[in-house]
Amino acid sequence: MGRIIPFNPPALLPTGELDWVLGRAFGPPEAHRSVSAPRDKAAALRLANALGLGPVIAHRTAASMLEAELGSECAAALARALLAQVAHGLKRREVLVQFCAAAASARRTVVLLKHAALDALGLAGPSTRSAVDIDVLVRSSDIDEIAEAATRAGFVRRLLWPSSLHPLVLLSPGPHRIPVECHVYLPNVRLAPDAQDATVDSLEGAGLLGPVSGLASSAQVPADHMIASHLLAHALVQHRFTPAYGPMRLLVDGSLIGLDVHEGLAERALRPVAHCVDAGEFEALVELLVLLRRGASLAQISEHAGPARLLAHVVHASANRLYADSLAVARQRQRLHDEGLMSWLSDHARTAFMRKVRGPELQSANTEREHAPRSLREPLRSAAQFARGLVASTRLWLTRSRRR
Repeated sequence: MGRIIPFNPPALLPTGELDWVLGRAFGPPEAHRSVSAPRDKAAALRLANALGLGPVIAHRTAASMLEAELGSECAAALARALLAQVAHGLKRREVLVQFCAAAASARRTVVLLKHAALDALGLAGPSTRSAVDIDVLVRSSDIDEIAEAATRAGFVRRLLWPSSLHPLVLLSPGPHRIPVECHVYLPNVRLAPDAQDATVDSLEGAGLLGPVSGLASSAQVPADHMIASHLLAHALVQHRFTPAYGPMRLLVDGSLIGLDVHEGLAERALRPVAHCVDAGEFEALVELLVLLRRGASLAQISEHAGPARLLAHVVHASANRLYADSLAVARQRQRLHDEGLMSWLSDHARTAFMRKVRGPELQSANTEREHAPRSLREPLRSAAQFARGLVASTRLWLTRSRRR
């Protein structure tokens, strides 16, 4: 188990804009007409986008209602965000079909993870959840055969930053270059307290894999509680809602999979990660999902200490630059604890001048650019980011000290 990043967010002040965003993104459909329109329409739009909830709101709310509450310009911006997310999601789905077909040609099993699993089960389509890449679980012994089959199908192998977790990363054919990360185990997800992290073989042996329609027969999907366990370990342990992950994503995923509504699901989901996920924090997460689904206002959520603190952390990590910068320092401390100083320094030195293509750049990435060196200014940028984090942490500490 790695070092857990503690969080101590500033108080979250109630605003009509935040209540509107949360109500539209998570509240019950029958209560949508009772959600009060925000006073500052532009601020509500900025907040929705900062939290990554703009497309979700546009998907769940009638266009006429959005226009009445936000005005035509802001409503159109949300509609464009939704269309962009759907377009990328459909491309990502097409890539998954191509990859699974390639793996099937080599007779190798592929287990869908995270967004790919939610999408395959019909829980999260392109309009309800975004993702940069495709995550799958494969056997470590199948890596070479899968890489060869995928290369024949037009995928390009990314050679930078080999990882024990996902030793194979492929870029899809065509101009979009959507990454497919092939994991060989699920970090911190264990079928028994003394077991190793879950693999294809352990999941298969426990009867926790099933077929999925619309993909090659070799494609499998984990049981719903195992999908939830992986999402919990990924967000609450591995990344701790740091800005690079997308802090609001676990709330969206937990809501989509029904962590708060399906009887017994929360209990079953916690067992494989109980050794590393704080039980009180998990209870706060489920309680927060219940409150959000009911359409509770921030003032009502604030009456519940655990959910209020968790929501404040998620919102500030997404929309408060000072707090987000401070989390970058916590993330580096986590890496140092987990990897050790020498390993961390060695990895940093090895990759300091190597270019990693991600995010929007993937739209035009190619093999040559994948191996292009980074600018000599890259270590300076990294140092500047760390310095900003130290300054942010100090400022937050001073602010809290004055209030006491």
